[in-house]
Amino acid sequence: QGEEVIATYVSCSFKEILKMKQKNDSDVKVLSHLNNDYTWEDLEKCSQIVAKDLFDMGVKKGSHVGICSANSANWIITFLAVQKLGAIACLLNFNYNEKEIADVSEVGDITHFCYGDIATMKDKEEFISNIKAASNSKITDFYDIRSSIVFKERICEYDSLEGLFDVKVESDDACVMIYTSGSTGKPKGVVINHRAVTACAAWYIRDLKLDVTRKELHHPSFSFDASTMDIIYPLAAGGAVHILSEEQRKDIGFITEYIKNNGITGMNLSTAMGMAILNNAELALDFVMMGGEKMLPVRKTDTRIINGYGPTEFTVCSCYHIVNQDTDVDIPIGRPVPNSYSVICDSYGNLMPAGIAGELCLAGDQISD
Repeated sequence: QGEEVIATYVSCSFKEILKMKQKNDSDVKVLSHLNNDYTWEDLEKCSQIVAKDLFDMGVKKGSHVGICSANSANWIITFLAVQKLGAIACLLNFNYNEKEIADVSEVGDITHFCYGDIATMKDKEEFISNIKAASNSKITDFYDIRSSIVFKERICEYDSLEGLFDVKVESDDACVMIYTSGSTGKPKGVVINHRAVTACAAWYIRDLKLDVTRKELHHPSFSFDASTMDIIYPLAAGGAVHILSEEQRKDIGFITEYIKNNGITGMNLSTAMGMAILNNAELALDFVMMGGEKMLPVRKTDTRIINGYGPTEFTVCSCYHIVNQDTDVDIPIGRPVPNSYSVICDSYGNLMPAGIAGELCLAGDQISD
């Protein structure tokens, strides 16, 4: 059954996976943010309305659409709308200032910019004006997705829009563009196709056992890793996503109470935050996935602790290891995720013997174009 799931997912675009979820689980609650709950039917209707707005602004298949916001329900709705149109969602860090946004728009040829809760935006009109005035900005149109806007209030518009945007999206088509610089230098655009994203969602289903009974708490305010691991994959796999506000996510006490009161079954965290939560609270979580830095031993727990490892270009995670707290002293990066391959080579591509350092070379469905 697990292999059948993977085979199905990697042959579909993200748009097709969403259609399947909306058809089979329309009344299942899959998203919670700022005391607003959304079913698949709600997400279908809201994203169709946003898709129409973006279409009227000139967004079409292949357009580069920037999404810049702290993660929110509107971030997700806008991402889904972009997928419906066959456009490419360019995910920007909400800590960027006007100059950085203009710079990234030039790198990624971003023509449409969806702005949400941006940390550096103090005055909306001035912020937008500064981006427009930048000589290197490629952005021609702006769309407001701040959390103060509730798209559910426009659901009455859906009936006239149902069935629109039937553009065919293939699994090899580009899905998202992300920006990575390692830890230094200017951001570089990395294009990820639909197969890479859906293959990772299939991994969530097969190995992490994520389904409609699972609820994952989204903690980080932004990063591509967090957005995909905490939002895109669980949604595609069928689980529910809970998103905290900026203030809530800084309070470990609030987080632990929220987990207990809302039946949260899993979290994806930075290693430091994950260890802090596991060491400070007894939680009935099914799994906690951590990554980004070396993992140290934590207090004994029944929660599955998963160490994730991988570059952005491999759709975030290339290897994972389910920690055995009885035997693991040094936590390894683990085994390759499904439908991927990892080898250690020298600089000429020759395989290195076991135990000898070299370059990690990766291949598989999750690799970027």
